[in-house]
Amino acid sequence: MAKTESSRTINKIRTPLNLLNTFLGGGIPFGVAAQFFGATKCGKSTALLQTAEYFLQDYENGHVDIIDSEGNYTTSARLEKVFNLHPSNSVLETVEEDERVSFYRISSIEKAFMKIISLAKESATTKEPRLIIVDSISALSASSVVDEIDKAANKSKDVNVYAGGQSANAAVMTKLLGPLVDDISNSWATVIFINQVTVDRNTY
Repeated sequence: MAKTESSRTINKIRTPLNLLNTFLGGGIPFGVAAQFFGATKCGKSTALLQTAEYFLQDYENGHVDIIDSEGNYTTSARLEKVFNLHPSNSVLETVEEDERVSFYRISSIEKAFMKIISLAKESATTKEPRLIIVDSISALSASSVVDEIDKAANKSKDVNVYAGGQSANAAVMTKLLGPLVDDISNSWATVIFINQVTVDRNTY
């Protein structure tokens, strides 16, 4: 498929959820920041990794970026064996490499959002479709919170950053979400955040 605007002939990102695809007129549109949310272990990550697999089938010149903030992927086994996703940027040791797939480990909100903005700008320039998956937004923390946790860990101390941490997280996300949405909406990229639904105030 040529690297031109004609590459978006399908126009939507197909998911394994047929009802969702029908409701959205064929799938998730390009140029949006979306969210998959639900209870723990309900299949959010599985659905999005299947979506990524379909995406590469539908868009030969597409690119998938996976941002892991939870440390779920210590090896590439699940990505490669189950979903045929083979990261090529050397963060994970892989059996195969696919230059269309990149994997990142990022724990801070600032670094994650700036990475997404950078990828969206690249997509706008190359006019190539891009699917960015963040697993998960609930595990991202403001850099100041990450620093406090790291300092406490180095001193072998427990740290309770929930109250102040959530306030800092909200402030940082509010500041960066606008620029992120602007750049995504002007690109051929879509970012999907995985989020948790919970009634426990000790988790996010």
